[in-house]
Amino acid sequence: MNRLNALIIRNQNSINNKKELVSNLQKIEFYSENSNKNKSQLIQQLCSTYIVHSTKSKTRLTSTHIDNTKLITQKKKEYQKRENEGAELVISIPGSYIGATYKGITVKLQGKIINKPSPALKHITVVGKGISLSSNAITYCMNHKIPIDFFDGRGKQYGTVLNPVFLDGTLWNKQVELPLEQKIKLATQIIIGKLKNQLNLIKYYHKYHKDILGGKLSEKYVEVVLKIDKLIEKAKNYSQRNEKYTAELMAIESQAAIAYWSYIRVLTADDGIDFIRREHQGATDLLNSLLNYGYAILYARVWKNILAAKLNPSIGVLHAKQDGKPTLVFDVVELFRAQMVDRVVISLIQKKVSLKMHDGLLNESSKRVLIRYILERLNRYEKYRGEEITFSQIILRQAQEIALFISGDNLIFKPYVAKW
Repeated sequence: MNRLNALIIRNQNSINNKKELVSNLQKIEFYSENSNKNKSQLIQQLCSTYIVHSTKSKTRLTSTHIDNTKLITQKKKEYQKRENEGAELVISIPGSYIGATYKGITVKLQGKIINKPSPALKHITVVGKGISLSSNAITYCMNHKIPIDFFDGRGKQYGTVLNPVFLDGTLWNKQVELPLEQKIKLATQIIIGKLKNQLNLIKYYHKYHKDILGGKLSEKYVEVVLKIDKLIEKAKNYSQRNEKYTAELMAIESQAAIAYWSYIRVLTADDGIDFIRREHQGATDLLNSLLNYGYAILYARVWKNILAAKLNPSIGVLHAKQDGKPTLVFDVVELFRAQMVDRVVISLIQKKVSLKMHDGLLNESSKRVLIRYILERLNRYEKYRGEEITFSQIILRQAQEIALFISGDNLIFKPYVAKW
């Protein structure tokens, strides 16, 4: 019996299953009459030995597989991070000088190089006053299709330098001629996408913060989720076919926003920031200032990708037409506010990162922190249509998919919706 136990343990990996083991053991004739009489009991004991040791072996194999999977995932993330290092250049120190060598863009401060050329550079962001830019740097950026965005101290974008290739072969006429029914379809999908992303962000945070304020957050969660779910259904069933559609869809968006921000107010109630309501221009509180600054960065990225998709930024389908305003940018931004900016800002607040105001504005240190985290989010990979790409690439894909819908090549537009 002991020899059989040892044999089973030694050869467990070559035994396919318990049924096979029982079949083979039943063929064995034992020498002693007593053993043959108790054959069924002995087989059961030997099967127990097999099950115990094969389970341990499988557990070890599973553990090894999990460890290997974790290692592969970690290495993949490290590679993705290295791949995006140097992709973004943000200059915010007064007195900085942006120049170019044959190797690429350099930044100097008081004659000393503070940023060396990076072959991975994809985008330059200039924040604030007193920063100089050489014509050589502009030429280099245009030749390499590197956009340059300019922001003032409040985070408002006041200019962009882009390669003229962005304006080649545009779909501007198609946008103007887009039938009313197609405009309504596209606008409705944008609203549905925005509301789903707000809802999924709420669900994401609620996984980790259910017990805030003695259960008050859970009560608010149930209320808000029900409200936004109903509004999503209302948008899905929207059937009006007249020019009033923009006001009616924006009314749905507005109701969802009230519910969404009421949840965020309770979520951040114990973070010491006194968030009362969402405010846009002229906000002087920390959370609204962070949001507005982050949205400005998002606007610039969406604008660039809309142009890259050969679309006119000023011909929208959701926001009412405003002279000189990029209404299509306003439309597309709605898809990404929650998952690109709100998520970053709320996480910074809850991590107690040092963020401060000065004279009604974010101080320079806080701006740099926010920009860094927003850009990290832009370059983070996530699944999109079964493919792992960066958030920045998702924005471009969505702009391209809108272009395909407008051109008639795609019959539907499917909005980006983040997982939670």
